Amino acid sequence: MVNRLIGIVTLKAPVYKEVAEDQSATGSAAIVVIVASIVGALGGIIGGADAVSTLLSGVLTGLLGWVIGSWVIAVVAKILGGDTNTGEMLRVGGYVRVFNVVGLLAFIPAVGFIIGIVVLVLNLIGSLIAIREAAGFSTGKALVASIIATVVVAVIGSVVAAGLLMVGIGAVAVAAQ
Repeated sequence: MVNRLIGIVTLKAPVYKEVAEDQSATGSAAIVVIVASIVGALGGIIGGADAVSTLLSGVLTGLLGWVIGSWVIAVVAKILGGDTNTGEMLRVGGYVRVFNVVGLLAFIPAVGFIIGIVVLVLNLIGSLIAIREAAGFSTGKALVASIIATVVVAVIGSVVAAGLLMVGIGAVAVAAQ
């Protein structure tokens, strides 16, 4: 697992392809997602949020986003003629989350913003390589698939958020009566 993470971080395309094709790598990809989600939740905890609920919601949101995002990218890639599936996208997409772990350094004063930008750029590059290698695409086609999938995931997220907001408003209205 460590060698694969090093290959992902150093942007070695053959490692991305290897991870995508290795059906036994799904569990280790999930571990990367969980660790990255915990690291992401640390920002809220440092900011004073409740540790347990922040960690739980961070991990659940990270896992759910990973699964939904991987499924959407796989569907979009298939529509665009790619040769991939959700399992491949789960594995390689999970491993790409390793860049988010570096985001822990973004809490360092004065350089945190720059580290955040570097992490964002590495995530984008890693994601493009992941899509390209898993789907057998050119980089340009991987970029198109990524943009389309991002829009679809944003729409799904907005619909879910709106639904949760309506449930919350309804609950408050009922409680107020």
